[in-house]
Amino acid sequence: MINDLTLNHKLIGLSKIELVELLGEPENYSNVEPNSIYYNIVTDYGFDIDPVYIKNLKIEFNQSNQVKSFKIEETK
Repeated sequence: MINDLTLNHKLIGLSKIELVELLGEPENYSNVEPNSIYYNIVTDYGFDIDPVYIKNLKIEFNQSNQVKSFKIEETK
């Protein structure tokens, strides 16, 4: 599904409101990067309460609150 979203939908240039209408509310707003939001794709907890693998879609906005860039971030 993430491949379809990133390949077949024009995300660059969408306003923050249009993006939220398309994807819903993000799971995480960045306090460190105020012009970025994150959508969780996968979180694997393994056999513990702490995640062992996280995959997020990070979306960055320009000063006009339009999507400037996006990328998939993985944390192991």
